[in-house]
Amino acid sequence: MTVKKRRAAGMTLVEVTVVLALALPVLLVVTNATMAVTGSFRATETSTREAGIAQKVVDTLDDVLRGGRCRTLEVIANAKDVAELRATKVGDWCSMIPADPRTRLRVDTTTGQPGPKLVVPVLTNELRFVPDPSDPTDTKDNDKDGLFDEGTLQWTRNGFTSVIANNLEVCTFELAGQAIHVTLQFATVGNAGKWRRTTFRHTVRLNNP
Repeated sequence: MTVKKRRAAGMTLVEVTVVLALALPVLLVVTNATMAVTGSFRATETSTREAGIAQKVVDTLDDVLRGGRCRTLEVIANAKDVAELRATKVGDWCSMIPADPRTRLRVDTTTGQPGPKLVVPVLTNELRFVPDPSDPTDTKDNDKDGLFDEGTLQWTRNGFTSVIANNLEVCTFELAGQAIHVTLQFATVGNAGKWRRTTFRHTVRLNNP
């Protein structure tokens, strides 16, 4: 009687095997679903971070350029500028011309503040792509960090410089009529620690001639 009760209260090896066989597919489904949700969460987190970076850049560009005076747009002269007599030597500031992407510009932007009669107060702003010194511009990953020719976008005004975006591999400004086309490619860390690249283009029209 005692032996029968013990056997009734337990499970045989065959019964255990059957239960495991039935439960295993369910466990696999639950595990896969959990992994999918985790991966989706990480992807969403990465996308949110990318959107935040892009929004910060767009807000800054709009602040700097919308109130800008188009005739004050200048870039750093290169050999072509000197040859075409827009500058006397390489490295000087010279007028920006259309359809010629550059990595650095400056512009006078109206401040909206009151000033002397017939005088519109302006603030000189400079937007500049600054290459990482450990990764020279040669299309190679010199510092072995997975990025190529990366750098930062910096904004200077009133003698103060702030970094707008990091890990940029592309950063250009191109004049088109009275608008500036900005092209950026930046990298953020995605799943498994791999770099995820995002390219976006933004156009800002300058409101002042």
